[in-house]
Amino acid sequence: YIVAKYGGSSSLVPNTAEDQERVKYYLHYSEASLQPDMSLLLVSNNVRHSPMPIARKIADYMDGAFAGPDAKMQLEYSEGKLKHNATGYFLGDRLTGADIMLIFPLQMAKSRAALTKETYPLLWKWVEDMQARDAYVRADKKVAE
Repeated sequence: YIVAKYGGSSSLVPNTAEDQERVKYYLHYSEASLQPDMSLLLVSNNVRHSPMPIARKIADYMDGAFAGPDAKMQLEYSEGKLKHNATGYFLGDRLTGADIMLIFPLQMAKSRAALTKETYPLLWKWVEDMQARDAYVRADKKVAE
């Protein structure tokens, strides 16, 4: 919304209507498919550290039966999208709103799911590259302050 409303000629605005629709796709994919798995893994991890043994068993079951396999499927899918695009971005050859939306769940995947340099090298590099961008570093510094 912010890019569409205020982006004007920003480099974040895709050049074609088709690419604008793809940004919307990644927005919805991030929020409806990828983020829920990462959030569930976060919750189950917190439950797992509870003093109640039954809570740990429930968390283990949730991860094994649903969140873990689904997160793996989402990461494989995302790795495939980066491989297919072959530019280091999810869409086109430059940063778009798609990349901005996907950074949140994919950086969570590094600590909550099986996103490692060995298992998903393109996603790992993408997250590292996104976190090294000047704007990301500046924003992260402001949050820390």
